[in-house]
Amino acid sequence: MFDTATGILYSNTTQTQQLPSLSGAFKSSPAYQSLSGSLQSRAISYSDAANAVSGFYRYAMLSHRWGKGEPLLHQITGNAYALKQPAGVAKLQWFLRTAAQNKIGWAWSDTCCIDKSNSRGVQQSITTMFAWYRNSALTIVYLADVFKSNYDAISRSEWFTRGWTLQELLAPLTIHFYKADGQPFYPDYRNFRKDSQMIHAISNITTIHPQYLTRFEPGMDNARDKLKWMSFRETTVEADKAYCLLGIFGVVIPEAHDANSKWQAYAKLIKEVLRKGGKSYPNSGVTDEDIQSVYGWLRHHTQRAKQDAGHLQQFVQSTQAPKSQYLFS
Repeated sequence: MFDTATGILYSNTTQTQQLPSLSGAFKSSPAYQSLSGSLQSRAISYSDAANAVSGFYRYAMLSHRWGKGEPLLHQITGNAYALKQPAGVAKLQWFLRTAAQNKIGWAWSDTCCIDKSNSRGVQQSITTMFAWYRNSALTIVYLADVFKSNYDAISRSEWFTRGWTLQELLAPLTIHFYKADGQPFYPDYRNFRKDSQMIHAISNITTIHPQYLTRFEPGMDNARDKLKWMSFRETTVEADKAYCLLGIFGVVIPEAHDANSKWQAYAKLIKEVLRKGGKSYPNSGVTDEDIQSVYGWLRHHTQRAKQDAGHLQQFVQSTQAPKSQYLFS
């Protein structure tokens, strides 16, 4: 994560390049010194310690449509505010400044806070991304193609057509939208989840019911609806359409990003839905209809329905899952 005051990138793991550690940043902070000083005079409760740590690490997340020249991890050296290249670094610098203006000390961007040369790191990022957005103090959505603060302009934004931005819309508790000029969509910086007019506008754009836009909880209920939300979106890599849904369904699949085809990816997702649902009947709230709706949507959503469904069935049947042998009949 970036320190929004200094522009320095910190790491919580051992990286190929030597980055300062997040734990070290906390240990040198006034919050840590205050906590340590208190220990000298009184016992500190777990909640006091947890509040001190979580308060120090409040962070903002960037949600955006990738553009040309986005800065990558290996290009971040020293103070990010001082970087001149690549071309996309200006957006990163704006994001860090905006987070700082919102009194948030840390900031995370998917362009340069993931080591894409480390497959294990990529895997971990994919499976924890929903939680990262959910636990953020603020998610800053940058709409590069929106120039006016009106609902007609926002309805045409490419941001609403991308696969990964689906969970970035649903997961955060607080979202601020910003236009192409870096100014807030709302002059008063309001959280869109508190604005019924904006919620209904986005519901019309995305087909997502307003109740989910107000507060979304991951799970396997209404599986057909969740797959429908993704059907209007695109990803650069086809298989990512399945990985985008992991956090939304609240499942984790092993070796999430090693599939070569979208159907292998969907198969892994569905096998986990079946495994988790079948394992916890009836308390999970997953019904036969939910599970069948997953298969039904996949079978009927493509012109090559029978062929694709057959391929998917072969992958899924490699794991013993409830009813998988006849859902394609």
